[in-house]
Amino acid sequence: MVKPDVLVVNPVCMDSPLWRKVIRDNRDKFSKVISVSYNDHRSLEFLDFYKSVTKDFTHVDIGEITFRDWRDQCVNAGIKEVTSDWILFMEQDFLPGEGFWEGVLDEAEDYDVVGYGDMGKWSEDVRLHPSFLLVRTAIVKSTRMDFGAYPDFNRDHFAVFTEELFKMKNLRFLDISKYNWEHLKGLYSNYMLVLAGGKPNYEVARFKQYVIDAMNADVVHDERFLDWSRKCLED
Repeated sequence: MVKPDVLVVNPVCMDSPLWRKVIRDNRDKFSKVISVSYNDHRSLEFLDFYKSVTKDFTHVDIGEITFRDWRDQCVNAGIKEVTSDWILFMEQDFLPGEGFWEGVLDEAEDYDVVGYGDMGKWSEDVRLHPSFLLVRTAIVKSTRMDFGAYPDFNRDHFAVFTEELFKMKNLRFLDISKYNWEHLKGLYSNYMLVLAGGKPNYEVARFKQYVIDAMNADVVHDERFLDWSRKCLED
């Protein structure tokens, strides 16, 4: 069974109680958990709280984004902290189901890249989605490590990286589609709409159930985020 370093990008305006619970409940399956935080200048900031309840994480705080692409800058900052032979790129809206970790991390031993594909917001070709992408560290570092988005060229985040991977000879890829998991698209957008005084507009029923589950997660909560969550449930 592989034991990766988890690499997650954290906007300081958000908390993710369910994801924190997933990591806590499976902490023995990971080496480092590397969290790269950046400031996206929203009206709320949870960074101090987040650090206080994730003291076992390796925290990298880059503050404001200083060049073209927020994700590319954050991911590259996080890679500098990696010491495991594997990197697990992850997003907080990825929810593994029963038996997921045991199955995927065990089967990964025989592969180089583990994940799933989608079209992305702009991508004209399938890209490997950064909500869950497990890659051998040596392979990551053999690429240009370009994780940015290029909308003018129909490339979403991680699309260029994906193209580099699949140009490699004899690359062994494991598709996780057969396992039990869920990626909740639109989660961040829905929360931000409510924060701005609006209403969620993407898969609203599923979003509200997620909010309820997050509020009920047996982790430490920030009362400000609970207040925000309650507003998300209003009709």
